[in-house]
Amino acid sequence: MVVNPAPIINVYPSPKDSICVGQNVTFVSNTSNAGSSYTRSWFKNNNVIGGAANANYSTTTAADGDEYYVTLTAYGVCATPYTDTSSVIKMRVLPYLAPSVSISANPNTTVTSGTMINFTATPTNGGNKPGYQWTRNGTPVVGAISNI
Repeated sequence: MVVNPAPIINVYPSPKDSICVGQNVTFVSNTSNAGSSYTRSWFKNNNVIGGAANANYSTTTAADGDEYYVTLTAYGVCATPYTDTSSVIKMRVLPYLAPSVSISANPNTTVTSGTMINFTATPTNGGNKPGYQWTRNGTPVVGAISNI
């Protein structure tokens, strides 16, 4: 007796399952034991994605909570047809938050020439490690790369 292994399909998202709104995500499928005659069907939220039948599926319209998976239908191996379903990829789509910065001065009043003034930049939506480059009259100040 010969036991043929069942066809299998797996999927993973690239770059990952957490992206920013509008970012491209590609779902990459891998098959094994499928033989030479098979088809793929891609699904979003349990609905077939029309025209999506290639090894990979890309989109820029994923929304937070969308679920993607792919099915493999193999012909001529095991029970014909034989269908396998990949794991479900649940997307986490983060809103795009435009970064901004506000600047304060200390002292914040009119000063005489030669008085030291400390400027402080306070970012909003700057992420975990915002970068800074202070400028004076549009020209970068050499070495001025902290928030103060």
